[in-house]
Amino acid sequence: GCPGLEVSFEATGKNVDTYKWDFDDGNVPFGQNQQHVYEKPGRYFPKLIIDDGLGCSVLLVSPTPVEILIPPAADFTTASQVGCDGTPVTLENNTFSNDSIASYTWYLGDGNTAETEDVTHLYATSGQYDISLVVTDINGCMDSLNRPGYMNIIPDSVPEAPPIHFV
Repeated sequence: GCPGLEVSFEATGKNVDTYKWDFDDGNVPFGQNQQHVYEKPGRYFPKLIIDDGLGCSVLLVSPTPVEILIPPAADFTTASQVGCDGTPVTLENNTFSNDSIASYTWYLGDGNTAETEDVTHLYATSGQYDISLVVTDINGCMDSLNRPGYMNIIPDSVPEAPPIHFV
């Protein structure tokens, strides 16, 4: 699963006084049934110690690990964060992922979105635009990156050249 995966643990037994869980990530709660969220990537082998209250205990180790995958890390760049209105701007995806990316969603700050790996967009008016990219890999793990005021679109004005005189 992805970071943030919630796993339910249930135990049943006869003559059990205490249930002590070890989720293999530093969390060691007591109680028959537990819910636990794994936040970090890794392979975890949950354990349960049951005690009868008379000095006898049993250790049970899950034969199947809980595997938390490394999520993608959304990232993007552009050749220039300053552009002219009416001139296309290209945003390049630089996401890192151990697995293939299944979807890209760009939020371009002017109400437009795109669902391509890279995006070329034309801003109709000048201003500063927040840019966000949300990526989801083939396992359903996602990440997002929001850069407030990332694009600065300035009014397009043609420079006026002074008259040239040849002598």
